[in-house]
Amino acid sequence: MTVRSLTGRRRYILFEMENHGEPPMGLVVSTIRKEMSRNDLDPREMRMRIMFFEHGYGIVRCLHMYQNRVIEVLNSTSVGGYQVSTFRTSGTLKTLKVWLREKKGIIVPGKQRGGKADRKSDG
Repeated sequence: MTVRSLTGRRRYILFEMENHGEPPMGLVVSTIRKEMSRNDLDPREMRMRIMFFEHGYGIVRCLHMYQNRVIEVLNSTSVGGYQVSTFRTSGTLKTLKVWLREKKGIIVPGKQRGGKADRKSDG
């Protein structure tokens, strides 16, 4: 069990590219990091990480204290001519993975955990 006062609470922010464009992942990462630096935000301090980017959708993780600032910066960012817009935030990565799978048909790679919704009964 982790101590939240030391590790911090995480927020996962789902974003999409305008017109569902898909610039290279390296360009997305470098552009978002540059924009954070321009706005006096240190990605290491915020524990920011791009967890997923595919089909014009991406998920960014950060500490809860920086959530609003990260959303502001992302919404004002343009990557390779595509405007970034955020539209969902969650405290768990699983919620956003399920949303992407159900609403957009996008499978996010990673560990598949068996929950009540994922289990099929045999009988």
